[in-house]
Amino acid sequence: IKSHDQWIKGCKVKTIFVEQELISEVHKFGGTLDKLAIINDEETLIDYKSGKDIFDEYLYQLAAYSQLAIENGYKPTRAVLLNFPKAKGDNFKIQSMNIKSLLDDGYFEVFQGCLKVYYAKKKIKILKEGELCQ
Repeated sequence: IKSHDQWIKGCKVKTIFVEQELISEVHKFGGTLDKLAIINDEETLIDYKSGKDIFDEYLYQLAAYSQLAIENGYKPTRAVLLNFPKAKGDNFKIQSMNIKSLLDDGYFEVFQGCLKVYYAKKKIKILKEGELCQ
């Protein structure tokens, strides 16, 4: 937390929202974004995590959140993932990415692939449950 406080102390922050649920009608998914703020004059999406490291899955989710923000009229240009240590000895980590990179460099495509798998599995489960009822 000390590292986070040092990071935020050096920034000029104006919060736009905290814990905002958004839906994508285009891509058929929704999510709750942790925070959107103006940081040093740049609209920035902030996602908070806790754990040992920053994993690729977090970046796929951050890409999805970026898409949600844009579809809902916000204009973030940067996304920041803040990972707080869960265990003693773990370090506070920050990963900052350009929104364009998250959306154009494959991260959102991976998310869309996962979403497609999710809906396919859901369909199979419903069909199987229907067979049991016959």
